[in-house]
Amino acid sequence: MFKKKILRYVIKYMLIACCVICFPWLFTLMIEKDSVGKVYKTADSGLYVYVGDNRLNLEDFVGCVLIKQMDINASEEALKSQAVVIRTLICERLKGQGVNEIDADVLGFQYVLYDDMEKIWGEKFTQNYNKLMKVLSNTAMEVIVFEDKIITPYYHSASCGYTRDGEAVLGAEYKYLKSVASAKDVEAEGYLTGVAFDKSEFASRLREALEDISIDDEKPLETMQIISRDEAGYVTKLQIGNVQMTGDDFVHIFQLNSPNFQVDEYDGNIRIVTKGLGHGLGLSMYGAEKLAESGKSYKEILSHYYAGTELTKYSNK
Repeated sequence: MFKKKILRYVIKYMLIACCVICFPWLFTLMIEKDSVGKVYKTADSGLYVYVGDNRLNLEDFVGCVLIKQMDINASEEALKSQAVVIRTLICERLKGQGVNEIDADVLGFQYVLYDDMEKIWGEKFTQNYNKLMKVLSNTAMEVIVFEDKIITPYYHSASCGYTRDGEAVLGAEYKYLKSVASAKDVEAEGYLTGVAFDKSEFASRLREALEDISIDDEKPLETMQIISRDEAGYVTKLQIGNVQMTGDDFVHIFQLNSPNFQVDEYDGNIRIVTKGLGHGLGLSMYGAEKLAESGKSYKEILSHYYAGTELTKYSNK
C-alpha cells in the first residue's frame, strides 16, 4: 500500500511537470495557428495570360498586376476593389475577342512576377503572399457589369475631389461613369502640382505638336482661352491662336498630371497648375483606399465609382 501511495505521488508530479514543460509549446502552437490562419489560393479560371513563354492562370496574373499598382499594405477592401477592376479590364478584352487566352504585352499592364515578389518582400513574403491570395480568392472571377454587359472600368490615381461624368466625356455608353464625390483625394501626395516653362519653350512645344498653330513667342497666352470645363472642373476644350484642342490634348503635349489645370503668366514664365492625378474617370485609387479605411466594403467602393453596376462571375459564353 505504501508503494502504491508513492507511485500515485510520482505520477501526479510527473503530470504537473509535463504540463509546466509543455504548456509554453502548446500556447505558442495555438498563437502561431491563429496568426497563420487559412491558406488561400487562386481559382482555376480556365483563362490564361502569356508572359513570354509562360502561361499564367488569369487569376494569378491579376495578382501580378495588382501588386504593381498598389502596396500590399493597403486596406484589404481597397485591394479587392482594384483586383476586380483589373480582372474586368482583362475579361472585357477576352470577351471582345472571343478567346480564352491573351498575351500580356497586348494588355499593356505593368506587372510583378511572383519570383520578384519574393525578392521584394523578403521575410514578409509568406505573410504578404497569403494576403494577396486572400484578396484574389475572395473576389475570384468577379467582374463589373452594367445592364448585363461587362464594362470598361476606367480608373485613376486621384481625382480633383470629384470624378468626371463619363457620358459627357466619352459618350452615352459610359453612363455608369457618373461624377461622384471623392473628397479625400485632395489629401493625396502630388494632388496639387505646378510646372513652369519659359515663353519660347511653351510656344515651341505647341508648334511641335500642332504644325499649323499661330502663336507668339513673347505673348503665347494672349490668344489662349479655356472654352469649357466639365462639372468636375476638368478642361474639355480650349483655344490657342487659331487652333482648338481638348484638355487631354493639352495634357499630352505638356505631360501634365491632370486635365484639371490653370495656365497663367508668373514671374516672366508660363505656369501650369494641375489638380488631381490622372484623367479623373471612374474609380479613384486614393479615394478607394480612404473609403476602405472608413469601413466600406469593396462592393460598396465599386458601386460608388461605377453607378448602377453589379458584380457577377465572368463567363466567356
